[in-house]
Amino acid sequence: MKVIRVVLACLVMTAIFAACGNDDEEPAATAAATASSPTPTATPCSVPNASTEAQSTESTGAPAPVTDVKYTAEGCPRITFEFDTQAPGYLVEYASPPFSMCGMEGDFVPEGWGTDAYLRIQLQPALIFRIDEGATYDGPRDIPIDGNVLKHLKFCYENEAMVEWIVGLDDRHDLSVRVLDQPARLVIDISESA
Repeated sequence: MKVIRVVLACLVMTAIFAACGNDDEEPAATAAATASSPTPTATPCSVPNASTEAQSTESTGAPAPVTDVKYTAEGCPRITFEFDTQAPGYLVEYASPPFSMCGMEGDFVPEGWGTDAYLRIQLQPALIFRIDEGATYDGPRDIPIDGNVLKHLKFCYENEAMVEWIVGLDDRHDLSVRVLDQPARLVIDISESA
């Protein structure tokens, strides 16, 4: 009996040492497999249900005061217009310069933006200035961004309850336009892939 126990103990110890010996070889094989695996590359982001076609909706409500303009240039670029009450109707479309300035003679032609495409964003009925209260939006009206896709935002026009912004992009991209609540806002998502 004692001999059987000694033999069993030796067999167990041999198995343990064999397993420890394999531990040294296993990581090397794993490291070799990891080293030969291709490094993942970043892919351009894509926006669902996006296109280069003009997108629009109408609204007959009271003019919506623009309170903020935000953007994100990283990943899929996003432009957001926030409103005091409800979101207005909109037209978001690709357009070609020159773009006329609000009530001014001549034309506004963007220069030095590094752009090959322009979005015209018209908000109607909307406003950024109330005669009795002053500006509803007091942020910048000429915003250089210089992202990979999103290059520039510029306020272009306000007249007869219509507000217009021009957006400079590196090229034409598919985009998606949505109206969201709390706060009321118009969100334009731009696909990074052309």
